[in-house]
Amino acid sequence: MSGADAVVDRFRAEIIRAASVLDELESASQAEAWSSGALADWWDLGAPGSLAELLAGAEPLAAALVAYLEGAGADVVGVSWGSDVGRHEIVAAHELRASSDSSGSAEEIAIVLEYEAPGGDRHDVSVTIRDGQLVDAALGPAGLLDSAGDGAFPLEHEPLTPADATRRVADALAMVSVGVMSEVSESGRANLPILLRRFRLAPEVISEVSDGRASVELPARDPEDDQYAASLIVSALRVDRDAEPPASVMAAFDGFHDTVEPHDLDVLAEVAGVDTAEELSFATYLRLVGAYLAPVSLSAHGVDAQRELSCLEWADWLGAILGATRAGAGVEIDGDVLVSFINRCPEITTSIPKSDAFRVAWAFEQALFSWEVTGVIDGDARLTEAGVWLLPRAALAAWEQS
Repeated sequence: MSGADAVVDRFRAEIIRAASVLDELESASQAEAWSSGALADWWDLGAPGSLAELLAGAEPLAAALVAYLEGAGADVVGVSWGSDVGRHEIVAAHELRASSDSSGSAEEIAIVLEYEAPGGDRHDVSVTIRDGQLVDAALGPAGLLDSAGDGAFPLEHEPLTPADATRRVADALAMVSVGVMSEVSESGRANLPILLRRFRLAPEVISEVSDGRASVELPARDPEDDQYAASLIVSALRVDRDAEPPASVMAAFDGFHDTVEPHDLDVLAEVAGVDTAEELSFATYLRLVGAYLAPVSLSAHGVDAQRELSCLEWADWLGAILGATRAGAGVEIDGDVLVSFINRCPEITTSIPKSDAFRVAWAFEQALFSWEVTGVIDGDARLTEAGVWLLPRAALAAWEQS
């Protein structure tokens, strides 16, 4: 199984587990919001194909909801609110903006839409638009419009016809496909699929949004930090720079060379900033193993993954690699395990706070793709004999290049 396939399998399992809440929801709007978040995560993963098809058979309710957001007809059965899916209509709309005495360099407005379905399900959608582009969207209980003009907030407001509100929100949505995706909030990205479907944007616009990849700017690397980290690898693990790769390592290299999927190779090469057009050398292989230790580009990943991966510092990777190498072949490797290695590493003077542990572990999970593909960890996510030899040398290849 390729690294990309493993990522998709993990994602599918997570969505199926999360879908257990669908039977407990009380309204179609809640279910549509849930499926919108799932589909947004799928887009962010960057995997090809339909999420509905991936879920079909294993989770039919989630598959039906996602299929509707992907453009199919609403065909949701087995729940009391199923007939309301896809049938919400705008019954009221207002434009809200900061009062004239407020200051700000960008023009920002909010459009609040009240929706109602034939079964009586009501909810509000609030869309924030800055300089013509949607930057935030939230779904919540109906009633926001009832208090818009009660003086509690410094907002000017005016009613909009459903047609005018539809046009303006659709225009702001279309701008996302040609604008800056990184300016869209986490809530906005989660709700993009449901908004794109409700405002019936052309399939090519949906494709442009779902395929769009904004690039998060990577922090500048400090050559002194990289050199220091490399020196700790050598001293802590007594790395023999002149040692010939053992048979297990050459077998891993040959296996990677012969079986790597072209897409996986392209992703790793882009991250590491290496050219794989020529015959793959062992030196390049080491750079691919350590691609995420000193990434050149993360644009193959979604925005959320880019942000978290770019926050992994040399000390995080140092603790993870020292811990994994010391634990030896057979140790199970995942994000949580790598965080525990960092916190127990004597060469690292700080630890990862509990409040940040989940975020750091999640970032490592995205980066483990490189270790899966290159043979550092096996199909059971356990460190291989080859991986024990490769990890410290891949770290040197990544950090000493600067």
